[in-house]
Amino acid sequence: MKWYPAGGTRSTAELERAVTLVHNLRCRDHLSYRQIASVLINYGLRVSLGSVWAYRNWYECPLCEHETQPGRQR
Repeated sequence: MKWYPAGGTRSTAELERAVTLVHNLRCRDHLSYRQIASVLINYGLRVSLGSVWAYRNWYECPLCEHETQPGRQR
């Protein structure tokens, strides 16, 4: 996980907030990863595009659980 600026530390609560925001912006609002990164900056969270992708693909959502997601093994 790469946070900007370099060397910054985030609390667990902040990480959970970022993961939830990414999931909602991608699955509910259908934004691109670049658009999500831009929106996160407005929330005071600056993350790399790789982190945005990881949050989206590793988060277990009970509402989207029935959808097949590429690269995920259950």
